[in-house]
Amino acid sequence: MFRGKFSHTIDEKGRLQIPAKFREKLVQNGGETIIITVFDNCLAAYPMDEWVRIEAKLANLEQLNETVRAFQRFFIAEASECPIDKAGRVLLPLHLRNYAALQKDCIVAGQISKIEIWAQERWNQLVGNIADDFTDVASMMAKIGMSF
Repeated sequence: MFRGKFSHTIDEKGRLQIPAKFREKLVQNGGETIIITVFDNCLAAYPMDEWVRIEAKLANLEQLNETVRAFQRFFIAEASECPIDKAGRVLLPLHLRNYAALQKDCIVAGQISKIEIWAQERWNQLVGNIADDFTDVASMMAKIGMSF
C-alpha cells in the first residue's frame, strides 16, 4: 500500500524522482514500468499489476453504457506507460503535465493502491479545503461504512 506524501520537483526535461519508499513498492508490484493517467485534477500512477486489474474491471462493464464509454475515453485514452529509469525517475508526458498543471514543485501522495502527483498549489488548496471540512468528511465516511 502507498501512504504518505513527499515534496518533489520536476526537472527541466519533465522527469520526476519517485520517492524511494514508493519505488520499492512499485517494483515489487509489477516491474519497472508504471501507468500514469489523468484523475481529479492530478495524475494517478499505478503499478502494472493494479492497472491490469482496473482494465479487466472496465472491460467487463457494459460497453454500450454512455458513462462507461465517456470514462474510458478520458481515463484510459490518456494513460501512458512510463518506465522508471535506473535513477528512479519517470518522464511525465507533456499532455499529462499540462492536464495536472505540473511545472516544477509537486506533491507525490500515496493513495493506497496508487500514487497521486499534484501541482503544489493545487494540493495546498485541496488539503486546505478538506481540513476546513474534515469533521463533515469523516461523518460522510461513517455513513458509507467507514468507522474510525
